[in-house]
Parts: sequence; structure tokens; C-alpha cells
Amino acid sequence: MIAPSPAAGFPIEPVIARLSARPGIQKVPTPKLTLFMRKGFLDADFCA
Repeated sequence: MIAPSPAAGFPIEPVIARLSARPGIQKVPTPKLTLFMRKGFLDADFCA
């Protein structure tokens, strides 16, 4: 279980579960941070 952030004001577990269930979303494997990423979120034209 992840310790709740006192500044957040809400439980983080439902957010982690929702993001983990989404296709294309990956959790970055790090013990110090809960970080998710989605490859291809922005297309090349937008980033140019």
C-alpha cells in the first residue's frame, strides 16, 4: 500500500487502479515515485 500524501486530500489507490487498467498506460518502475506514462500521447506534428 502507498502512504497517502497529506497534501492530496484523497486516497490515491483508486487513481492508481484506474490508470493501471487503461490500455497504453505504463507504470514507471521506481520505488520512490508513482509515475505513469503513455507513449504516443502527442503526435510529431504537435511537438514540432
